[in-house]
Amino acid sequence: MIDATKASDLRMYSATTNVTSASTKHQQLKEATQAFEALFMQQVMKTARETSLGEDLLGGSSVDTMQSLLDEKMTQIGASHTGLGIGAALYKQFAQFVPGGDK
Repeated sequence: MIDATKASDLRMYSATTNVTSASTKHQQLKEATQAFEALFMQQVMKTARETSLGEDLLGGSSVDTMQSLLDEKMTQIGASHTGLGIGAALYKQFAQFVPGGDK
């Protein structure tokens, strides 16, 4: 036979776990939408850089690599702060499907 206090503890643990799980899922969704916005911004910057108006004075693959790394870091920082609002809009759209509703 199950002790009443143990059953109560089990229900409390289950309720706490569900809340934490929903909170974790919302955090994962927020991170995913920010990552998508960063990737989108990175592609926009990459395309803009490919449209060259003239010959590059420094040239070379090392400059291209450095510029690519700089663009990647800038877009990650931009998306994690205000960004373009794409990540926030995606989060708002998809949060309704995560248990616990829109947070």
